[in-house]
Amino acid sequence: SLYQKKGKRASGNYKDPPVCNGPVPSTVRLACAICYFAGSSPYNLGCVYSISYRSVLESVWNIVEAINMMPEFYIFYLESLKAQRKIDARFKKSSTPKINNCAGAIDGKLIWTTKPSLADAKSRIIDQKKYLCGRKHNSHCCLSLYQKKGKRASGNYKDPPVHNGPVPSTVRLACAICYFAGSSPYNLGCVYSISYRSVLESVWNIVEAINMMPEFYIFYLESLKAQRKIDARFKKSSTPKINNCAGAIDGKLIWTTKPSLADAKSRIIDQKKYLCGRKHKFGLNCQAVSDSWGRFVDVSIIYGGSTADCLVFEGSDLYKWLIKGLMKQDLGKQPFVLFGDNAYLNSSFMATPYPNVSNNPGTKTKDDYIFYHSQL
Repeated sequence: SLYQKKGKRASGNYKDPPVCNGPVPSTVRLACAICYFAGSSPYNLGCVYSISYRSVLESVWNIVEAINMMPEFYIFYLESLKAQRKIDARFKKSSTPKINNCAGAIDGKLIWTTKPSLADAKSRIIDQKKYLCGRKHNSHCCLSLYQKKGKRASGNYKDPPVHNGPVPSTVRLACAICYFAGSSPYNLGCVYSISYRSVLESVWNIVEAINMMPEFYIFYLESLKAQRKIDARFKKSSTPKINNCAGAIDGKLIWTTKPSLADAKSRIIDQKKYLCGRKHKFGLNCQAVSDSWGRFVDVSIIYGGSTADCLVFEGSDLYKWLIKGLMKQDLGKQPFVLFGDNAYLNSSFMATPYPNVSNNPGTKTKDDYIFYHSQL
């Protein structure tokens, strides 16, 4: 069951049981590794494949270790005279004075990593600061420069914060575009030399800026011309030419991580209100109306995943406008309506299927209506 009862009283406390998904298939592990190195976020991959953040990273390292164990992928310098002669010929060709006897070019490269944990450092018997490149001292390499503390030469040291100044708006925009294209915040932090937190702040700054632009508002159109146009497209795609359909409405669970207690308290909503009991996922209930092309003409996403579609619809601004007569009508015809499933209540502005009429010869007409209703 979804909740496990604790205590003897009927009103005892409840907790969410762990969801056991079983072993992660090797195909999923390979897909996670490929997408991760292509720039996808581990959080996105976890949602796509229904595995945890940790399982995504474990999958990546499993594939890396499997590749490293393949002799075909070993990288070592070639011993043969023929191979060395071939390398020398290429260098000689690219050299202006035709320098010969060059069988390779060597240099060092700092591979940026996050700061290793104390446990990782101890397991390798190496101090954390040994991973710091003092010359480049980037906050994303491993450690910052050391700051002397105390009067003695052997005084304690601590890592000072690195102040890079304000993040330019162009960098924030680039972070948002790349993030929504699937890039990892860690990768973006390395590319633009900003912190993980700054990447996420940049994303939300751009999102909030877009949400403040009236040009991007999505709300249902009031004009008769616009509703008539939507109806004409639905009528064209309907086999029996159903008319008066000015939009199709449905709910969608937008997956999120479990909100913290602080976030839940700030909104005066319990954490479990975000849990969809049917799908066993935390998220927000998104109610959207679309036209026959699948384009959104109205969106409402203000309730948690536990709220029924009907209640979310009745709590939206669209419902209030519909009550006030938002839907228009042509002369001699019925007013336009929205088409929704049985999660909604049938009304003067909402057309829903007939309940419990399938496989009943006496209600074949209603059953046919349900079939064509679902086509829209």
